[in-house]
Amino acid sequence: MKKSALVLMAVAPLWAACSDSDVDWNSVAALEGATGAEAALEWRNGLDLDRELQYPITLHWDIDIQLKDVPQPLGPAKDGFMLASLDTTLFGGNEFRTRCSIEMAAWGRDEFITVHLDSSDQELRLSHRGIDAIGTIEAPAGMRLSADRLLLVTELLQRLVSHAPGFLPENLEIFARFDGLSDLFHPDNVARLLGPGVLQQGCTWRESGERMQLTFAPLMALANSEAMAAMPNDFTVPGFEQLSGIEVTVEFDRASGAFRSSDSNFRYIFDNLPVKTKKQPSMEVTLHCELRSSEVPQLQFREHDVVLDLNEDFDEYWPMIAASEPMILEAFKKVSDEFPESGDFSF
Repeated sequence: MKKSALVLMAVAPLWAACSDSDVDWNSVAALEGATGAEAALEWRNGLDLDRELQYPITLHWDIDIQLKDVPQPLGPAKDGFMLASLDTTLFGGNEFRTRCSIEMAAWGRDEFITVHLDSSDQELRLSHRGIDAIGTIEAPAGMRLSADRLLLVTELLQRLVSHAPGFLPENLEIFARFDGLSDLFHPDNVARLLGPGVLQQGCTWRESGERMQLTFAPLMALANSEAMAAMPNDFTVPGFEQLSGIEVTVEFDRASGAFRSSDSNFRYIFDNLPVKTKKQPSMEVTLHCELRSSEVPQLQFREHDVVLDLNEDFDEYWPMIAASEPMILEAFKKVSDEFPESGDFSF
């Protein structure tokens, strides 16, 4: 059996694992625009957003990337694709397990890669198979990083997220109090972030029985704000204007606000690449995320695996990363200070 067939089998959604019955959302009446956003805010404000997050919880991602007109060193441009199946089980704190299977077919090659992460209260472990085949990368079969160093990364992420521009402070301050990466990336946080700025653009609200569905463009209001227009090019992400149009559809438990699934897709055209023709390469990306009942298994290194200790390298480069925090926070502050004046976050 071809590897592509194996991957497609691996990423096939197990609908029964994430829902007790399917809802035909296209047949459910929708509230759109400002009316939909007002309904979503009313629902969100009625939730118990301070409730304790539940563990363990497993998320499954299907990622489909179709590449078009990829330039070649010799000959005409070619198409390609990448399929990824990713499962992550969060156990609380900085304890989690992630397993990712990727097939890449481009540039006349077809490669299969697996990556397995396992974080405990002792260390973060990484194992891979197939990375060496995609180019000149020479990575050991396994890597380790101590838990105290991972904690430094976690705390930096929490501080940055708790100051992210475009969200109400009361919606973000809880991130600074979270206990580790599991809390930070728990899917139930989606409901916490649904403020007026996020919901203003492209909002569609539907509800059916114990479930509700919300579609919105999370980056659109930020992209359209005067604050973003005034940002120096050094602080903007290339192609952000295209990415800002991404719409996300999320399904929640209506009573609790618990996450059930999400879907999104977008097309991205690469700008100003030095290609032989006027046609720029592009990619079509489709994302699906849902809950699963099974847990990712524990990572076990094999006896002959070469395992690299990353602690010394981390200690060498971490001070440079940590030193960038004040500059990032200052940039966040400049953007946030502009939002009330721009008027983009009111209906």
